[in-house]
Amino acid sequence: MRLLRLSGSGMLAVLAALVLGSPAPAAAQVAAPPPAAPQVPPGQLVSVGTHRLWLSCDGQGSPIIFVEVGGGSDGRDWWSAVAELRRETRVCIYSRAGYPRSEAGPMPRDAGREADEAAALIQAAGVARPFLVVAHSLGAMNALVLASRHPDWLAGMVLLDPPPLSWMSGRSFADIRTATVANIARMRERAAGLRTAGDSVSLRRAAATEALASEMEATFGPTAELVSAIRTLGDIPLTVVAGGRPNPEAYGADAAAFTQAWGDEGRALTALSSRGNFILIAESGHNLPVLAADRVLAIVRDALRCARDRSACPAPTAH
Repeated sequence: MRLLRLSGSGMLAVLAALVLGSPAPAAAQVAAPPPAAPQVPPGQLVSVGTHRLWLSCDGQGSPIIFVEVGGGSDGRDWWSAVAELRRETRVCIYSRAGYPRSEAGPMPRDAGREADEAAALIQAAGVARPFLVVAHSLGAMNALVLASRHPDWLAGMVLLDPPPLSWMSGRSFADIRTATVANIARMRERAAGLRTAGDSVSLRRAAATEALASEMEATFGPTAELVSAIRTLGDIPLTVVAGGRPNPEAYGADAAAFTQAWGDEGRALTALSSRGNFILIAESGHNLPVLAADRVLAIVRDALRCARDRSACPAPTAH
């Protein structure tokens, strides 16, 4: 999903997209686009009470890998990895409420609501537990809340570049937060315009834009509070992966410091588990499923081996 460019010089024009996982406008791309992805995998709509979510599960083996996409992602950045991993185990990927192929859900779209909807989906679809959750960016916030509420459901976690809690909570990088809030307002204006158009395609796009805007707004409120309140994940194997390449076009003069803080806070998250492990991919930016696809695939495979055999888990990261 493309987000509206911020007014003025264009600095931080794609901040919200890069921070929370949705594709950036062409001017901000830091790598060539990936090869054409496979077709959308077959899936089904599953009721979670007030609405239905699209879910695709295929492959054989255990534990299941359950994928939480980043903010604004329609899933295509995961198709290739999902196809590869389904050769080794069963993999499930779904679209959150309002996202392509799923129905719109109640507002606001904070991590608590979305984690509960994911739990309802898992139960309604009969997804075998425990499973390995793999989550990118904003999706990692949902995964953390899900794990805190259902720790016995998880065989392991891989969190790809989760946003820094100090920034989400308003304790750092105020200018970047201000730019993101302004972009959320522009997204809401765009959604209103799409609803005015009234055709079915525009209405679907409006729902997706409204869902993402609500998710992003909640990141600075209830989502930050929920994740900050998590004190432990016990001994759930946890791998946190951070991208280490600064993006001055998105973050301006704060790019290096923001990227460093992002990685430092990702490392700190591993302390939630006695089996926490941190990996820095120094050459990659935030969109790890695309910019570091091969490394991510290898990391997920390692986490799958760990979930199957705890003796195969890496040594915990020192703090």
